[in-house]
Amino acid sequence: MKKQKLIPIIAATTFLIFIAGLIVIMAEQSEPSIQPPKHGYPPVSVMKATVHHHRPVLTLFGTTFPRWQSEVKAQTTGKVTWLDVHSEPGVLVPESQTLVRLDNTALQAGVASAFSAVKQAELTLERELHEQTVAVKMLSSQKAPAYARRIPQLAAAKADLQQAKKLYENARKQLNDAVIKAPFDAIILSRQVNPSQFVETGQTVFEVASSHALDIRVPVPAQDWNQLRKILPETNIEVVSQYSHRWPASVRYLSPRLDRSTRQRQLILTVHNPYEKKPYLLMHQQVRVHIQLAASPLAMKIPATALTRDGQVWTVNKQNQLVREEVTMLEEQQAWVWVVFARDPQRSRNLVVYPLLSMLPGQQVTPEVIQPEVAE
Repeated sequence: MKKQKLIPIIAATTFLIFIAGLIVIMAEQSEPSIQPPKHGYPPVSVMKATVHHHRPVLTLFGTTFPRWQSEVKAQTTGKVTWLDVHSEPGVLVPESQTLVRLDNTALQAGVASAFSAVKQAELTLERELHEQTVAVKMLSSQKAPAYARRIPQLAAAKADLQQAKKLYENARKQLNDAVIKAPFDAIILSRQVNPSQFVETGQTVFEVASSHALDIRVPVPAQDWNQLRKILPETNIEVVSQYSHRWPASVRYLSPRLDRSTRQRQLILTVHNPYEKKPYLLMHQQVRVHIQLAASPLAMKIPATALTRDGQVWTVNKQNQLVREEVTMLEEQQAWVWVVFARDPQRSRNLVVYPLLSMLPGQQVTPEVIQPEVAE
């Protein structure tokens, strides 16, 4: 009796399982099937690259350093009696402007003593000349000894006068050295003396540098040197500070030796009158240097993403096959680079915008052309 009651329940459960399985099968059949790519070739994004006439700009980095950086030192000993308190670091001073005056009382006494010695030597010389004249008249023979004719006495008097004059010149120079002046048109870098300070001979009182020019040391990588060699020194050069202020520059010289640490050639540039107007071009700061290179009629502008790690590019030929090509980079911008192809540079190309590490030369692909704006 119990078995008869279970038969309908089992039949109903089996029916429900069947219906559920049928629904699952119908749902799977209703999903769209994924179609494989046409011909089975992987798609790649390409853009049309054509040649243009372009004058590239090479961007390098350099460091500014002062021209004629010098220490102004005291040439004599004395107490500071006057100091130009306005001569602070960063102030421009013309050549021969007085910076410091030292006490010159002892030096004035030295000058007076040296002047007296000159006059005394002149008097001695006059006396010797007179005595020589008298002696010559009194001697009966020209064969008298030189001492009798007072020849050595006269020579000694002349030497004494010459010595006295040199000592007088030296005393005057020491007196003038008590007034310390700017050696040339300069910008003051530091002041190391205070009012009423006692300074010794050789002590540094100011540190200055030329205000007419500021130099820039620019290391040049080996791959860029061949391009620079063709256009230097006649080219347009611009220096840009970290605050985007700009100054024109010119070539001063090319260092005749390699840098010891980088083993690179160094180009030395000059910015004239860097302190003529504010903001000043500061010393010992890193700057960008833009150098205009020779124009190229075969340049191509391509997205930076198209370059591989080793500086090559991939293109797609007429048979839709991948080709790896060598290029020479002319200019690198934020999102674009200007290049020249090594082989057949004037030919237009389908350039792969996003190359993959898995790409192989001769691999068949399906090119999909995109607009340059999309490539950016």
